[in-house]
Amino acid sequence: MHPIMNIMFQQPVHSVYNLPELLAITTIAVPVADNADTKCLAEICGVAWFVPLPFKNGSVVSEALITSNKIGFPIPDKTVLLNIDGYLNRKQFLENGDDLSIKQFNIGHEVVEIGNLIPIPNPSSPLWYLINTSPVLILGGITNRKVILFTTTEFDTFHILELAIDNCWMGSLSCPQGLYSATVYDTIATESMLFIRQNQLMYYFKGDFILLHNSYPGSGSWQRVLHNVCVAKLVPVYLTAGNEEKLFVIGGGKQKALTFLGIIKAEPQMISSSFHSMYFIDSSGNLAPE
Repeated sequence: MHPIMNIMFQQPVHSVYNLPELLAITTIAVPVADNADTKCLAEICGVAWFVPLPFKNGSVVSEALITSNKIGFPIPDKTVLLNIDGYLNRKQFLENGDDLSIKQFNIGHEVVEIGNLIPIPNPSSPLWYLINTSPVLILGGITNRKVILFTTTEFDTFHILELAIDNCWMGSLSCPQGLYSATVYDTIATESMLFIRQNQLMYYFKGDFILLHNSYPGSGSWQRVLHNVCVAKLVPVYLTAGNEEKLFVIGGGKQKALTFLGIIKAEPQMISSSFHSMYFIDSSGNLAPE
């Protein structure tokens, strides 16, 4: 019996080639027996199968379909996601007060004491991402906590992260604060970036994906964007076109009902690499005030 693994790689959003980057690979598993267990009386003990795990340059989203070769004991078909995580990079330098027993990442730290983190009942939150191209999914909406759920496996497994963002926000006449909350709202995952809103502030975090055609490293911390816009809502654009990723920002306060379009696109540098540019425009096509 030799399980067969068919790996299908998703074409990236920001392609630098003229032809479609579609690829599927079939690999055959190799059985390995571990007979070190002296309590096992069978002829073969601890059987496992090992397969090579290839990665495609330029793609961070892939899935594997594992099937049987129909010889011997049957095994059920199973699909496994092999998405690349470019966000959970450990902090190189810890700060005063960091708990050494808790995993500290640039994006935030892992929450280990869940307790009654999510009260029941709790309002549902939308799951916003780019269809077929987002390697990770994030989910916010946890009341009064700077916390998100983070997964590369569509929540078969996940991390609970408290984000490393400053939540100091002073309201003004042009952008009234209303009721302050630490809750992270409007979480959006694109191919290489994460966007969140907290109160009227918008942040982004760029992943560190060496497989993507991107010569710039990822973010070392959350970056605020649209400093001069009173952000009331983020709205995702689920599909991509023309080598671009997009999202909408709805204004509040004196900019109530104004809409800004965020565009992420790859600017070619060389034949094998590119860098991402991000900018926001208003409904008239002018650059949004930073």
